Amino acid sequence: SRKKFQKNLSRLASFPELNPSPIIEMDLEKNFTYFNPASKNIFPGIEIEKWYHPVFKPLRENFEKIKSGEKEIYIEEIKIEDQYFSQRARHLKEFGVIRIFNLDITIQKQNEEIIRQKNKDITDSINYAKKIQRSILPTPDFFSSKNSGLFYFL
Repeated sequence: SRKKFQKNLSRLASFPELNPSPIIEMDLEKNFTYFNPASKNIFPGIEIEKWYHPVFKPLRENFEKIKSGEKEIYIEEIKIEDQYFSQRARHLKEFGVIRIFNLDITIQKQNEEIIRQKNKDITDSINYAKKIQRSILPTPDFFSSKNSGLFYFL
């Protein structure tokens, strides 16, 4: 029925609107056709700066390859101020648009940095322990045959 169709259409349309990740769409003439509410909240000024907003740096770099058909999709990590995003863009040829999804990976990046720092701390500790060990232990030539008589008196 028409009512059921309308309800289903409304439900599907709510998906990008309610998505907490920024979703943006543009045509191949660089006209933006859609910004979901999250894109406007997370990237203030996006509707004014449009093509020149920092979030579109990967798109600017890949646009000609997408437009020519050489590339259909790209996935890149970007940093905007203190936030990191995994950006995935896909050319939807049947609709003549490029849809851009931005997933916030800031916590993941912060955790990677913590792990990197912990690994550095552990490596530094091991190297420090090796230095101490080398300064305390006798050198290998101490145990050579000319010094072997020394042990008889100990």
